Amino acid sequence: MYILFIIFLFSFFLGRLNTANYFTDIFDQLSFQILIAGIILFFLLTFSKKIRTSIFCIIICFFLAIDILPACKHCSALIKMNSENDSKIRLMTFNTSYATDSNIGKWYLYLEELLIENKNPKMDDTKNLEALRKLILTENPDIVHFQEINQNFKNKINTLRSILPYSHLIQYDEFPGIADSIILSKHPFKEKNIEDNSIITKIIINETELDILSVHLYSGFNKYRFNLANKQIETLKNLIKDTNQNLIVIGDLNMTNVSKRFINFLEETNLYTYTSYIRPTFTWPAYLPSYFGIQIDHVLFSENIKMVKKKTVGHLGSDHRALIVDLVF
Repeated sequence: MYILFIIFLFSFFLGRLNTANYFTDIFDQLSFQILIAGIILFFLLTFSKKIRTSIFCIIICFFLAIDILPACKHCSALIKMNSENDSKIRLMTFNTSYATDSNIGKWYLYLEELLIENKNPKMDDTKNLEALRKLILTENPDIVHFQEINQNFKNKINTLRSILPYSHLIQYDEFPGIADSIILSKHPFKEKNIEDNSIITKIIINETELDILSVHLYSGFNKYRFNLANKQIETLKNLIKDTNQNLIVIGDLNMTNVSKRFINFLEETNLYTYTSYIRPTFTWPAYLPSYFGIQIDHVLFSENIKMVKKKTVGHLGSDHRALIVDLVF
């Protein structure tokens, strides 16, 4: 029991350190899960009659809670009632996990094939693709952003053309190992502003031009990928600086909504989102119960846009859950 407490204490202190280091950043990303683990540990220590240690444990949990639970200034952009005159858009982002990054270690590739259906070459993907098609028919999104797609997926999503007739392929050529993404839309793109491999897609809804910025950041599980993710973030900041006020950033950011890196990104780019701990929308990993997960897939937006609601949907063969968000502008 004391070993568990030492691990909890170690995790707490590492998570409060500067996140410029990839190792401490991992603990910062998991701050909410560390808090939950600490609360569970408190009850275990109390049940075992280790009173002093349990008191120390709950004090640490208290300080961690007041640090991470209050929503950041840019994480409360929710509107419960909206005017009928508002324009609405429903977006869905889903990391399909079909593509494989050959730059990661063989042991990691083995784990992915073991745990993720869509990465297992022996699995028949027909069932998951059909489930995805039914989900889109049911949820009726205006915009769908798929990440980690492969050629087989590109070919098979042609069945969605009758629902989402417009598409834009996104290739992250500057960043090795980041697989292609694709945006499908009900609304036509503003063709004159779209270039090959552009990660910004322009659409017009009710005479309002929206910029959709497609994002897939590296996960920072080692120093090399952490540095690449920070390089991507700097690229995004420069793009956002030159973009108009009707901006939506969508995709797999590989940052949780409690992390300092995520909150700093929102503040530096003046982007907003909505976070709830009462109804959390954890998107990864899909093979665990949702409350044990983290949210690393996001929809962010400029100040003049507000969120109406969001939810997640799982069991599509990926290690991610699909995130569905309704916005008004």
